[in-house]
Amino acid sequence: MPQNDNYVVSSSQHTPLPATKPSATKKIQKGSSNKRTHSRSINLEDADGEPSNKKRMTWTTKEDERLMGAWLSNSNDAISGNYKKNDQYWDAVTAEYNCNTSDNTRRRQMKQCMSRWHRVNKIVNDFHAVYIDISQVYSSGQSEADLMDKVQIKNEKDHGPFLHKDTWEACKKIPKWLAYNA
Repeated sequence: MPQNDNYVVSSSQHTPLPATKPSATKKIQKGSSNKRTHSRSINLEDADGEPSNKKRMTWTTKEDERLMGAWLSNSNDAISGNYKKNDQYWDAVTAEYNCNTSDNTRRRQMKQCMSRWHRVNKIVNDFHAVYIDISQVYSSGQSEADLMDKVQIKNEKDHGPFLHKDTWEACKKIPKWLAYNA
């Protein structure tokens, strides 16, 4: 018997498989994307434990500044800041952040604060590295504004737009932050 790919051979009988038509397959054109672009609601639990559908809250620059401030104050607290484990430390940062948040709907959980802090810290640290690199090259008659213009241009070319200038201003001279990012 000649070999036929449309049959499955079993010990007792031959069963035909449905033939696939080449025109039935979906062809993807070059340059097209299969990514989903719609937003989804996520299920969260209320304080009562009831599930609710809410949209994800985006962080504002003021919230980023408050979060960085809470991290700095907990990091620089020599008495109660020492010898804390990771969860204890981030619970304290989150508690301070939430105490300084006037809108109850904008309160955050520990995991949200920790994740956001690491993301913002990387962006701020990248900007600070560009600032250090450019500030170490002496230019005669260069003002601080000229230096910042050069830093903004280089950072935007390498990392994209920088939206956390106030956060960077608050952190750039704090020894604990500098040591953490060294």
